[in-house]
Amino acid sequence: MDRYFKNDPCHIATEVDPVTNQIAGTRLVVTSPLPAEIPLIIGDCVQNLRTALDYLVWELVLAANNTPGKKNAFPVCASPESFKKDIGRGLLLGAADVAIAEIESIQPYHGGNNPEVAVLWVLNQLTNINKHRRLLITLLNPGFSRDPRIFEIAYGDTVITPDPVRRDTDIVVTSRAGKMSVDACAVVNIVINEGRLKDREVASVMATMIRWAETKAIPRFEKFFN
Repeated sequence: MDRYFKNDPCHIATEVDPVTNQIAGTRLVVTSPLPAEIPLIIGDCVQNLRTALDYLVWELVLAANNTPGKKNAFPVCASPESFKKDIGRGLLLGAADVAIAEIESIQPYHGGNNPEVAVLWVLNQLTNINKHRRLLITLLNPGFSRDPRIFEIAYGDTVITPDPVRRDTDIVVTSRAGKMSVDACAVVNIVINEGRLKDREVASVMATMIRWAETKAIPRFEKFFN
């Protein structure tokens, strides 16, 4: 993505009302479309991250001195009832009870009434889309921001965070001697355009998922391999 933007592939063209000197409209001008490699790389990343959780279950069964089978997999559930059904289907067959308890503790339904914003749930959904339906849709998304810190990476348990690129209606443009001054900077992000992640900046989403795996998920299971 850095290489793509370094070649100035797009810009935001702003139209100003000559009477009010305020923005009358903006449009994104793209001179070089997004490379096909970007959604391919994103899909590969989410696929590998999700697969690592299935690998984890396999290793947990081995750590319990049992033999893994073709049914073993990491469950992702929106309710306790769904988790119990997955246990009954044998997804965690052979894993120690304490390991199963750890897996249960990071299920999306622990996040409250909206499990669909949990990192694990979103990761699973993106993986299923990429694996079974299509390449993940990515778009160029223009906007304005007064905050120079364009990318706000959330290291919590959700990836549905406030969009750091604001499209305020009160951004003011003044014009003097043919020059234009804007009290915010124009920004173009590469965003994921899938379900609950619509218009979410790619790098922030991926960093949140990786950070969740590294700090919230995987460390819980290290004790089973010592």
